[in-house]
Amino acid sequence: MIDLKLTDDTTIAFLVDVSGGVSDKLFQNFQPIIKGNLSSLKAFTAKIAAFDHKIQCTAIITPENLSDINSFVTMGGGGTDIDPALEWCGDVEDYVVFTDGFLLDYAKLLEVKDKTTIVLYNTSHKLSTDEQLEKQFLWVKSMGFKNVIKG
Repeated sequence: MIDLKLTDDTTIAFLVDVSGGVSDKLFQNFQPIIKGNLSSLKAFTAKIAAFDHKIQCTAIITPENLSDINSFVTMGGGGTDIDPALEWCGDVEDYVVFTDGFLLDYAKLLEVKDKTTIVLYNTSHKLSTDEQLEKQFLWVKSMGFKNVIKG
């Protein structure tokens, strides 16, 4: 499991890219990562937004309803505009973005880069080789986010 290094008594935004580059199987891989990291915390509020060119689905998860994350299902397939998801979440202590890195615009995300972890995953049709994934990883990392992880 990927350790996102979250802290107790915090509000976290999980922004999940469900654009055309994301398969349902890949999306299902994020749920245990989110749940596993949250289950180690005693107190938290997690705002989850799945997005493509718009918000497709949202949820607010606390320790009391953590099991609800298992039923968080969404469909997407459009372009990749993170701005509506960022606006929905508002200002939080930590942002975790699951994406292939092909966002339409990074401007608003860069405004919160000091509190943002990017989990960059490989989509079979955009980043078909390890070399392409490494190039995308280095490009995203060069923007100065708090953390960039290969998923």
